[in-house]
Formats: sequence, C-alpha cells, structure tokens
Amino acid sequence: MASGLLVQRRRLPHLRGAPRAVACGVLAGAFVVAVHLLPGLVGELSRWSALAVSVAALALVAWRLPDVRLRWHAHDDPVEPDAGIASWVIAAGAGGAVALWLLASAWNRTVLPPEGIDTLSFHFPVVGKWIQSGTFWRVDQFAPLIANGNYPQTGDVVFLATILPWRNDWLAGAVNPVFIGLAAVSVYAIARELGAPRTSAILGGALFASLPVVGFAANGEGMTDSLMFACLGAGLLFLLRNARGAPRAELWLAALALGIAFGTKWYSAWAVPMVVGVWLAARLLAGRRPAVGAAVRDGALMAGVVAATGGFWLVRNWVESGNPVQPADLKPFGIALFDAPRDYIRECAGYTIAHYAGDGGVWSKYILPVYRDGYAAPGIAIGLGLIACGVLAARGGAAAPRGRLAAGVVLALLLAAGYALTPYSAFGPEGQPSTAGASIRYLVPALLVAAPLAAWAIGRAGRARVVLELLAAAAVVQGIHRAFDVPLHVVALVLLVLLAIGAGSFAALHLTRRLPGRASLGVRVGLVFALAVVAVAAGQSRQREFNHGRYESAEAPVAAIARHAPAGSRIGLAGVWGVDTVSPVWPAFGERLRNHVEYVGPTVHGQLREYHRRSDWAAAIRRDRLDLLLVGRGGYGRGCPVPGQRSDDDAWARAEGFQVLARSAHLTLYRVRPGT
Repeated sequence: MASGLLVQRRRLPHLRGAPRAVACGVLAGAFVVAVHLLPGLVGELSRWSALAVSVAALALVAWRLPDVRLRWHAHDDPVEPDAGIASWVIAAGAGGAVALWLLASAWNRTVLPPEGIDTLSFHFPVVGKWIQSGTFWRVDQFAPLIANGNYPQTGDVVFLATILPWRNDWLAGAVNPVFIGLAAVSVYAIARELGAPRTSAILGGALFASLPVVGFAANGEGMTDSLMFACLGAGLLFLLRNARGAPRAELWLAALALGIAFGTKWYSAWAVPMVVGVWLAARLLAGRRPAVGAAVRDGALMAGVVAATGGFWLVRNWVESGNPVQPADLKPFGIALFDAPRDYIRECAGYTIAHYAGDGGVWSKYILPVYRDGYAAPGIAIGLGLIACGVLAARGGAAAPRGRLAAGVVLALLLAAGYALTPYSAFGPEGQPSTAGASIRYLVPALLVAAPLAAWAIGRAGRARVVLELLAAAAVVQGIHRAFDVPLHVVALVLLVLLAIGAGSFAALHLTRRLPGRASLGVRVGLVFALAVVAVAAGQSRQREFNHGRYESAEAPVAAIARHAPAGSRIGLAGVWGVDTVSPVWPAFGERLRNHVEYVGPTVHGQLREYHRRSDWAAAIRRDRLDLLLVGRGGYGRGCPVPGQRSDDDAWARAEGFQVLARSAHLTLYRVRPGT
C-alpha cells in the first residue's frame, strides 16, 4: 500500500481532497493485488514471496519513479452554496453515522467467522487452494454443475492478502467496509465534479453506502462486490475529470480502476464497457476537435489497460477450462469460437428480470419484496433523485452541466437495463424466482451512477432543499438499520475509541509544538510506537477470540470437523448441501488451512459433476486416499432435471461401510479410513 501512496504523491501531486483519497485507494489496492498476483503466476505464491515483491516494488518506486509537476486549474461549474448550518448538521449526521457504522462493522467482524453461502462455498476455499498450491493457474470447484471457480477473482486476491500472512481469515471481514467507504467517497467526489454543494454530495455518498444491498455484500462476508463498486466509482470519477481537461495521468488511473473492476465480477463484463462507451460517446458529441482521433487513441488506451489489469482470469479460464468465459458460449456474430458444457442450472433457473416484465403476480410475490428489503428508502431516494436530475437537466439553465448530467442519466439507465437482461437476475424455476434477492447486487452500478446525480438534484431544490436533505438523512438512517447487523454497544465502543484517539492526538500535537525539535520528534516517534504496540496487541486478542470455538455452533458434521479433524486430513465432499445450512467447504480446510479438501466428482468438459455409479464413486474415494467424507443431503430442485439427480452419495457411503461420525438435517460426516 505504501507503494501506491508514493505513486500518487509523485505522479499525481495535483490531486487534493476526495479525488486524492480515491486515487490513493485505487493505487494501494492495485499494488496489493499485483504483489500477490506476480509470484502466483509463476507458482511461487507464499507469504514470503509476497513480502519480497512488496519490498522490491516499494524500493523501485522510491528510487526510480521521478516526481512530476502537474497543475490543473479547471473552470468550475457554478455550485449552489451550502444552505447554512442546518444543511451541515444534517449532512454531518448522516455521513458521520455511515462512517461510524462502517468502522464498527469492520471491528465487529474481526471476531465473527463468516457464514455466507458464497463466502464459504467458493470465495475463501479458492483462496485456500491458492495458498496451498502457490499458484493461480487452477480452477477449483466445490459444488457440481456450476462454475464458481471460473469467476473473475481479483477481489479474492484482496482477501488472499489478509488471509495469507496468518493462514487464517480473522481479518478478512474488515476488508469490505473499507471499500464501501471508498465507493461512498467516490460518489461524493463525482457529485462535487458535477457542481453539487458539499452537503448534498455528502448525502449522496451516505445514501449509496447505506443501501441495504451494499451492506449485505459488505457486512463481514467474503463477497467481492464492494471492491467492484469502489473501483467503478473511481473510474467514473477520473473519466469525468478527464472530460473536463484533467491531466492525462488521470486517464491512466481511470483505466486502472476500471480494469480492477472488470477483473472482479462477471457483471462488470458489461458494466465497464458501458461506462467507457458512454464516456467516448459523450466526448464525440461534445464536438471538440480533433474529437475522433483523440477518442480512438484514448479508447484504445482504456481497452488495453483494462485488459492487462483485469483480463488474466479470462486467460486462466482459457488455459485451464478451454473457454475464457466458461460456462458461457462465445459466439460473436454467430461464429462459435469456444464451446461450453450444457448449463443445466441456467436452463432451469437462470431467468432474467426482463423475462417477467409483464408478470404482475411474480413481481408482487417475489421481486418487489426483495427490492423493498434490498434497496429500501435509500434506493427510493436515489431513484427519485435520478428522475429529478433528468427533469432539471432537460430544463437547462446556466447552472446545469447538461452534457455530463445527460450522459450520467443515460449511463444509469443502460446499467439498469444490463441488470434486467443479465441471466440469473431472477434466479429460480420458471414463475418462481425465489432467490432473486441474491442478484439485486447487479443493479448497484446503476445506483452508484444515480447517487451523485440525485445529490446534484437535491442541491438545486431551492427552498425545499433542507426538507429534501432531512428526508435523505431519514432514508440513510433506515438503510443503516437494515444494512448493518452491528450491536449498539460495539458502535458505542468504537465511537469512544475514536474520540479518545482524537483527543489524544490533539493533546500530543499541542504538546509537541511547545517542545524543542529533537524532543518533539522523540515524543512523536514514541506515540507512533505505542500505537503500533496497542494495535498488535489488539489484533492478537481479536484473532484469538475469532478462532475460539470457530464453527463449533454450526451443524454437527461441520462442528465435528472444526473440533476433531487433525491437521493434514484429506476431506472429501459429496452430494448437495443446499443453502439452508452453513456451507462445510471453508470450515473443512481447518483453522490454519492444513487440510486437503476436494469434491468427489468427475470433470466433464470443464464442468464438475456427480458420479452416476457407486463403483466409480468409491474408486475415486480410494484413489484420493480420503480420511473423511462429508455428504450433503440437500438434493437438487425438483423442477430441474440435471446430471447426478439420481446419485445417492449417502446410501453409497453406508453401503461402503463408512463409519458415521456426525449427522444433521443436511449433512453426514463419515470416517472413510479406520483410525482417522
């Protein structure tokens, strides 16, 4: 991270305030990814290789990267003045509450092991396999018929950075709140670039960060959406500044941020091109000369940097699975470039929101309830603000940057359409999208674009502005209540610690100003050392509390592995355990990732499946020398005819004479080899 901060200071010294904070966040994140990705590309990933590359990168930047002198005195659009003390109190209250709850969430999750289905089923298990093997050139799958192992995984590399040093995930839960904070700062900075007053811009960032769907993705789980939101917001910010004449270095920074976003989620595969496409179209329509040639050059720069930054996972998929976009077919203009296995789950349940456009019954029963819970009052406020922005921009006026506002409205609508057309956005059998709530995250890029536009509209509300700010703050409060599952005593503790640190820092600075030079320096060094000692001690204490009884309250088979599986156990997974239980995959790796975990099933055309015959299944268990076998009994949906539906791993295990160690409603743990 120090390398990223140094790059910002030397190559982007003109940045100030929120844009500088966003730039530092993007550059620091990029270096964190790079120093882990580079050794993993050559099969040498370890805590020591990552540390060595980090030190080398810092030395290279410190010694070889020259300073530049950049100046940018842009003409600012007219900005509505802040409406007075009332607006500041409202904005400070809403923004401060969001920041406090984000910090409290990060602190709280350092003692709570994650339990989310995606976190435990593939995000953290993929990281565990990287650590055990030392390479990224692999596709690991722990459940049949889906392709989680082929996802873009830049976000998982960030979690790797927090898990690798300890071979333990105690710190991973604190990652996502940081990126949500960075995304909120991006929203604030974009709103300011559009000409919104500071108070309204703060409310725009607070509304975005308090969206329950954003909190669900960030609140302690290993979901990678938060990194995508932060980098998409950063890319938007620096593209907007570039359109206003900012130095070209900011265009490189925008491309870097969008490349990280592209390499993080599949729905970035359409979100990032939409952002770049609207930016290029807006430039061409602005009529600057020579517009076409410059747009082509800058578009090529964007495409190249995005591909270099986020495209590794497509190459990995091509090498390991034979298809860059596994499990989808790649058929541009009807020409089949890469084949994919039959996607049984998508055929059965991968419907889109657009598929149910005219079905009021499905909307009222399944879709609208998850929208109410996932978007809540902040989503309504942002949506209404987007409409108001469109109306005000159409009316024009001296204070309206109409081109940028129109481009923002168009981009938000395009991103919303992308969500509605994305497979699995209405996940569930025909007419029953019962798990559509898992996919409402796909609309967040549109809300990220809309939030600063809504902030701009609030700032142009005239006499009604304070009233609208109060309503926006009320929406933030409701969003915080729904998004953050943090006990109030933890929030109070974090607030007291922050106040103590602030008071102590103020007192220390006041004291050092009265001391002579060397004494002042000695006091400051001593205070930094004391804070470092306190941080290390607190971290050790939190890690012990995190690991004490880790997953022992889960279902009996998972708890039995957490308590009794000796380090070095070879653990097999079989069957389907469903979504109503704590996934056993990540707990099976053990507290320090010393167990070997794999799914017992064949891979057919890059797709993991279950065995059809008991003899093949038993032979695979013997071949892999498994000690323990964890069988899921959740089964597949009745309406989905899929391979493996008739497989009965539980009956096969009993027929093979494996000993039952623990059993629950969804899982059975068997001892395969005596003495294990």
